[in-house]
Amino acid sequence: MAIGDRGGLLRAIGEALGREVIYDDPEKPAPATQGSLSYMWSNHLHGNLSQEQIAQAAKNIGDQLGLTFALDQRKVSYWSSLPPTESASGN
Repeated sequence: MAIGDRGGLLRAIGEALGREVIYDDPEKPAPATQGSLSYMWSNHLHGNLSQEQIAQAAKNIGDQLGLTFALDQRKVSYWSSLPPTESASGN
């Protein structure tokens, strides 16, 4: 269940679909986290969706919300964690 602003809703949809969802509409910027808009969405999707099922679910959710989801690939930076080495642990 996702309740909150548009960003929280899109995060929950992305988690359900196993994809990162980016709101990318320069004409209508996403409201701030403290905004007054409230959205609610229930997730009834199982975790092992095929690519076709993900595309269909995104279309169905988009139809209900008046949004269009498009598959896109982007380069992103990310952080990773490694176990400490002996020299880094101070021994």
